Amino acid sequence: MYPFFLSFQNSFLDVNVLNPENTRFVGLGNWTHVVSHGKFWLSLFNVLFNQIIFVTLSFVIALMAALMLNEIKFLASLFRTILFIPVITSITVAMIIFDFLSGPAGPIQESLLSMGILDNPVFWKFEQWLPMPMIAVFSAWKWFGVQMIIFLGGIASINKSLYEAADLDGASWWRKVTSITLPMIKPQIVFVLTINIINGLQMFVDVRGSLHEL
Repeated sequence: MYPFFLSFQNSFLDVNVLNPENTRFVGLGNWTHVVSHGKFWLSLFNVLFNQIIFVTLSFVIALMAALMLNEIKFLASLFRTILFIPVITSITVAMIIFDFLSGPAGPIQESLLSMGILDNPVFWKFEQWLPMPMIAVFSAWKWFGVQMIIFLGGIASINKSLYEAADLDGASWWRKVTSITLPMIKPQIVFVLTINIINGLQMFVDVRGSLHEL
């Protein structure tokens, strides 16, 4: 909490890092300058826009991957390792791989072109609205493995007798997921959503100015 309160205190000061003795009180001057600056509101919009896509997409992918891996019995460890690889890959290498996969000559766009979904290759880095969603998609792909492991741990801790009783009652797979799995891993769901929001907000610097004009 100390850094938080220190930052709040410093927001009312004109801090001179090299010569702290020259630091002076400016009142609400810093706040007025920030809220009157268009780049601040653009950055705030970028962060919220990124949050919606990143939090939703990474949560859904991680949960679906965990449910899928929980059903797989053959080579489950191998599939778990493959899905976790983006997490342990350096950010530079991960960005190169993602750029190759999603680029105009990448396999994703080639598949979309062959299916007729796209008419022409898309250079998403030079589009006005595409960079922000693509940043969020990249982040979701890069970090969903951590959330997947958390969900797998929660699912593994569920008493198997609950599923056995559901099987005896003739419950479908989806009914077991909605009535047993999701309620029993509620603590993991809350934790994952919390760390997703925190991680997304920490991308403020990364996404700042990605959309130069609305």
